[in-house]
Amino acid sequence: MNKTMALRTRGAASQLQRLWKGGDTTSTSIRAFFVSILILGLNMLTGILTSRYLGPHGRGDNAAIILWPQFMAFALTFGIHSAVLYNIKKYPEDAGRLYTAALVMSCAAGAIACAVGYFFIPVWLADYSPQVITFAQLSMAASPVLLFSFINNAVLRAREEFWLFNLTRYLVPSLTLVALLTLVALGKLTPFTSAVSYLSANVPVMLWMTVRLLRIYRPKLKGLAESFKRNVKYGIGSMGIDLLGNLGLYIDQLIVIRLLASKELGLYVVAVSLSRMANIFSQSLSLILFPKASGMSKEEAVSMTLRAFRISTFISLLAAGAAMPVASYVLKLFYGPEFTSAVQVFRILIFEVILLGACMILSQAFMALNKPGVVTGMYAIGVLVTVPMMYLLIPIYGIKGAGLALLCAGFGRFIYIVLHYPLSLKVGFPKLISPVEDWNWLSGMLSDKMKTQKINRVKEV
Repeated sequence: MNKTMALRTRGAASQLQRLWKGGDTTSTSIRAFFVSILILGLNMLTGILTSRYLGPHGRGDNAAIILWPQFMAFALTFGIHSAVLYNIKKYPEDAGRLYTAALVMSCAAGAIACAVGYFFIPVWLADYSPQVITFAQLSMAASPVLLFSFINNAVLRAREEFWLFNLTRYLVPSLTLVALLTLVALGKLTPFTSAVSYLSANVPVMLWMTVRLLRIYRPKLKGLAESFKRNVKYGIGSMGIDLLGNLGLYIDQLIVIRLLASKELGLYVVAVSLSRMANIFSQSLSLILFPKASGMSKEEAVSMTLRAFRISTFISLLAAGAAMPVASYVLKLFYGPEFTSAVQVFRILIFEVILLGACMILSQAFMALNKPGVVTGMYAIGVLVTVPMMYLLIPIYGIKGAGLALLCAGFGRFIYIVLHYPLSLKVGFPKLISPVEDWNWLSGMLSDKMKTQKINRVKEV
């Protein structure tokens, strides 16, 4: 009996190992999901360290500093990373020129980001200390590094080197954590040194990946003009997605910085960070869907996207249900008693995050079918709702008002993207709820994959 159980356990472990190492969408999604869990854990640890040792006020100053290079880099990508991913998939023979063109374009975008941030930061952070303003201006030097990282990640996804893409995602927060722990051990952790830890962690990873890809794609000048045109043509269509999408991600914090003190910003940032755990599965799938669906027919891309949406949303709702009752205890235990007042906005934000994840996945069908304008409209809806609602609700409800404004914007985006399936793709109104059908499909697919791997294992023997 024990021998039989041991054989079954060993067989199951072998099948799981083969599933983990597979190259199809299911295996890739499983790996991305577990890597995302690791990244979430690392980000929580870095957030806990900075919050514990800096308190709400110091955490707010830290957030005000590191927000700007991230926001400006995302806002001024000009759609380059989406363009290079799409074009390398479509024109693999021109991958070297497309990558070279993307790097040159990123240099220009990085210079613009630095200039805009340097002159605009003193205006927006007028109520912060001169030290915070100066350090935020200096931190803009990280924007070009982030832009290069976006391009490298897009190329890895286009090459379907998801294991390496996941490794780079994992290395950055790991290096950040090591730097923060070192500062804690030396007694040198401040809002400024912690900001350096967050932003500098991208540098070695970016340099390593850029050198690797340049060795694969030798810089090519011949035909570079055509590659510029291809990147610009697609980038113009998706540029609005980058600008509006990242406005949607950061506009809440930008307005909180403007309207509230750094202590409230610190509380809000912790609530936002903790709520993101509900989005982990959706985010993992959305990173994979675009490159996978780009080579499919319309029917296949839509079917895969909708199924991924239904499964991921169901899992996210389960995660939210488990997190709600214990949120206040988690905040007190890990972040400290000063952060327990963030629990109310957390309970609002967690549902906004689920809506955001659903919209991210649903939008991948439009990106894969070369309809980025629809996704641009979705993000525009989010910004147009968020900004006035923020200015209306924050003065009344404080950081809870910011959460409510984001929730309203989330509903607006979701309704918009769902309606565009029949309006733009002409595929009929999408089925939003069919858990039994989807789980039967997933169970059957995993079962078939296990059987196939077992047969292959027997053949190898």
